[in-house]
Amino acid sequence: MASNFQKLIVYQRSVELAHELHTAVEQWPLLDRKAIGSRLIRSATSVGANIAEASGRWHEQDRRQFLRIARGSLLEMEHWVTYGERRGLITHGTADRLEEVARLLNGLIKKLAPEPDVSATPQFRNSAAAAGRTPRLSSARPPYGG
Repeated sequence: MASNFQKLIVYQRSVELAHELHTAVEQWPLLDRKAIGSRLIRSATSVGANIAEASGRWHEQDRRQFLRIARGSLLEMEHWVTYGERRGLITHGTADRLEEVARLLNGLIKKLAPEPDVSATPQFRNSAAAAGRTPRLSSARPPYGG
């Protein structure tokens, strides 16, 4: 049974990257595996896991929240990858590969973002009043008692 989240390119890319990083960490010296590697693997696998969990949520607000958590894990992974690059543990340029995942993830978050309610903006209320219409969000008296 393949779930819908497995079809998402952002999920596929994040899992591929997590797998590659996990394989690389297995070759590190023991101290680096324990000190850096475990945190890197945890944050890397968390990105895909949170994308998967988001797809199982009924409410859009919950889905967005898990995608934001995935984005936070992606940023944490960026930190550990950059640190690993500086220590010579990870090939330089690996952090650049995170940009594609970030771009795809941000696009998915924006796709689920609620449309702004333009009727609540002052520009809408002013334009409605100028056109002789009653603004949708009017009060019984003027805002400053005047």
